[in-house]
Amino acid sequence: MIRLLALTLILFLPLSAAEKLRVLMIGNSYTAQTRSEVKGFLDADPEVEVEMVVHCPGGRKLVQHVESSRVAELLEDKEGWDVVVIQEQSQLPAFAMLSKGEAYDLFTQNGVELIRRVRKAQPEARILLFETWARHRDPDRAGTLKHFDGKPERMQDALTRAYAMLRSNPGEWDFSKEVAIVPVGRAWQRWYERKGYDDEGTKLHSRDHSHPGKLGAYLTGAVFYESLTGRKAGELPYQGRIEDPDLAEELREQASTPR
Repeated sequence: MIRLLALTLILFLPLSAAEKLRVLMIGNSYTAQTRSEVKGFLDADPEVEVEMVVHCPGGRKLVQHVESSRVAELLEDKEGWDVVVIQEQSQLPAFAMLSKGEAYDLFTQNGVELIRRVRKAQPEARILLFETWARHRDPDRAGTLKHFDGKPERMQDALTRAYAMLRSNPGEWDFSKEVAIVPVGRAWQRWYERKGYDDEGTKLHSRDHSHPGKLGAYLTGAVFYESLTGRKAGELPYQGRIEDPDLAEELREQASTPR
């Protein structure tokens, strides 16, 4: 199995030519709507041969993955996984940071349990936490953001802190040697800090202001590529569904900005 190197909160995976990478992604619609770009970036690299299996029913929470017989079956795969990606429902980690209530218990207890099950079933695998993004800032569709004073950056801060805590919570658990974070949400936030939220031509979200549009899926794929390979997405010519080559290049470079 390929051995991976965790550096702070980011996973870098040195790959050699013709080496196969087996990836299992466990999540929901956010994973479903970005997986094609994750694979697109990896397929565009001639030094990577990837096999990717995705289990991502819409709206699924970690508690449901913990209870899922299909997830249990996938984790017992005899060929073995090099990487297992875990993604929680998009709001729950942020709500978990607001209080020590039900959301906190759901996120931490089931996150810790799923990580432990992956470690037991696939001791050679590295585990990646898919840090997702905040809702789009739109005063007419505040929704989830009303709990964060209408500010995406506050929701993103909560998401980032939640995934960092799931990786390591001193005195209770510490998975820092086995678990790393793919900082997709922070890459999205930095993009919006540079571009603003009003330009439809640079918008990462889809029309529902939650799920990824084609730009958001592309940026997500670029961040995953860098986390999985340790190489810069900007060095690939891959454009995915982005028609403007300059915009595609800018998005790839965004994945490489400091975490």
